[in-house]
Amino acid sequence: MELSLLNVILIAVFVAVVWYFFDAMRAREIATAVAREYCKQSHIQFLDGTVGLRNVTISMDRGKPSLKRRYEFHYSESDHTRNIGLVIINGNRVEHFILQHQTAVPSDTTLEA
Repeated sequence: MELSLLNVILIAVFVAVVWYFFDAMRAREIATAVAREYCKQSHIQFLDGTVGLRNVTISMDRGKPSLKRRYEFHYSESDHTRNIGLVIINGNRVEHFILQHQTAVPSDTTLEA
């Protein structure tokens, strides 16, 4: 069976889309776990129990190109507030964890889902 150039390109695009889908799922699981654990340890409420993707950019991580994803979540320090937190993941590494009123940067954390 002979593959034409178009077939090779279509297969490559399909593989890239599948890779992106699974990589995005893994990154979201990491962001959710980080937000949930921080809220639990800080005795604050992790609202909605999930994170939402806000943007994706291409960046460099340790000299290699990677996808930097910014996830947003909501948390509450009391029953009357709703604050925004961010988890920024570069590749498979948590780069920043930011709460609306404070900043916590994990020490070069690498999480595997």
